[in-house]
Amino acid sequence: MESHLEAMLDGIWEADQARLKSCHEEVLRINKLVGDLEKLAKYESENLVLEKSEFDLAAVTESILLNFAMEALKKNISLDLSVKPQNIWADKGSISVDSQAGIGTTFTVILPRQAKIDFD
Repeated sequence: MESHLEAMLDGIWEADQARLKSCHEEVLRINKLVGDLEKLAKYESENLVLEKSEFDLAAVTESILLNFAMEALKKNISLDLSVKPQNIWADKGSISVDSQAGIGTTFTVILPRQAKIDFD
């Protein structure tokens, strides 16, 4: 974004509507990132203790997809859920996904009863 703004200020690029809109979108993303970093710093300074709780992963996933469905339709985008297995590092567990187009997706989450957390 910096180089784009400098190019417009130096007269290399015309500061047209499309370029200004692109820079504005980047500023919004940076503002959100800064806000997220501020929240993270606040949480770290408060020494919060996280508690585990049960939740329905399928319901959460469906809710997220529904939140983006209308936006995707507006842009003629097809939502496809494809996830690679990932480790749950803090819990030493794992997540696996089996997805078949037109049939559905199965998430398997394995969390050990006790785990020594080692981030190194």
